Amino acid sequence: MPGTVIKYDDREQVKVIGDWEHSTFQGGDYLHDADAGKGAKSVRFALSADRAGRYDIYLGYIAFANRASHVTVRVADADGETPVVVDQRSNTRGWKRLGTFRLTPDKPASVTISNAGTSGIVVADSVALVAEGTRAVQPARTTPDEVPFACPDWAYQWKQDSDFEGRGTHRRVTSITRPDNFDAPSRGHG
Repeated sequence: MPGTVIKYDDREQVKVIGDWEHSTFQGGDYLHDADAGKGAKSVRFALSADRAGRYDIYLGYIAFANRASHVTVRVADADGETPVVVDQRSNTRGWKRLGTFRLTPDKPASVTISNAGTSGIVVADSVALVAEGTRAVQPARTTPDEVPFACPDWAYQWKQDSDFEGRGTHRRVTSITRPDNFDAPSRGHG
């Protein structure tokens, strides 16, 4: 994503209040509130813009079923403070767009995630700041269903029911040696 990404561990731009826990679940690297201490935990990401303008602000987190569905995120910009409610059970490609906001070099701006009034785990991972009109590229974190796939010519393709063996007709391999026909094109039928 072009622009600026601020990770929760940036000690100069991030202020963590309360006892957040660190996690690497699902290959991530983020803080979470452990669904405890409601109202006593927050993470504030300080934003800075080199020049005045409008910026798209994104919240980065890994969505999961045990996350909080109503997380209030407060965005402070040149025009004041705007609350945005985020459902952390879902997101798009690891980033949730909070909106477009006006930033100036002379006025402090921030994004604050709080666990006040939430039910479920609240995640604080990262914030991205992208100049309005700049095309955002696909972030590094994706899920398998979001990655385009082109089937190679050499791959076997199952196109009809008869391409699959019937249920219970497979043979159990009892030896640990590689079968003679392991690389044969009909491997998918065996």
